[in-house]
Amino acid sequence: MTESEIEKQIREWSRFSLEKKHGKSLPMCPYAENTWNNDKVSVQFCYENYVERVKSIQENWNDTHDVIILACFDFENDPNAFQSTLDNINENASNTNLWLMGFSPHCYGGIFEANPKTPPSSYAMIFIQRLSKLQEAAYELQDLGYYKEYESQVMHENREFEYLKMIDKW
Repeated sequence: MTESEIEKQIREWSRFSLEKKHGKSLPMCPYAENTWNNDKVSVQFCYENYVERVKSIQENWNDTHDVIILACFDFENDPNAFQSTLDNINENASNTNLWLMGFSPHCYGGIFEANPKTPPSSYAMIFIQRLSKLQEAAYELQDLGYYKEYESQVMHENREFEYLKMIDKW
């Protein structure tokens, strides 16, 4: 697949997996559609050493986009190891004001499990976005009951901990 085809595949995945309600009160990401429609998403590619690429993105973040989706072709096959790598990077989120969320073809039943028309992927996705924006949106969604239907409580607690640590530094 070409990078252009992969970008289209990721956009289609977002439409189907993140932007639809799938019987719940809210979509998995209530802000995804507007973010895409307002050209605030950048899809980038990494073929080796994704950890260094993530760090480079963090160092050069300029708020042109709200979300950078890094399609990684060199990720750990073990979903726990992949998540552990992201968790380790997120431990510095209070300093960078950037948060990572990952989707691997080896976890959650695969990136494209929700849409059988989409072929399996050979890449993982890392979503990089401002911690402050993400956590402030999380507080709004919490009042709507979002976290009763979505997201691991541990991830929410870890993100909030880094956010509060960052606020204390300001």
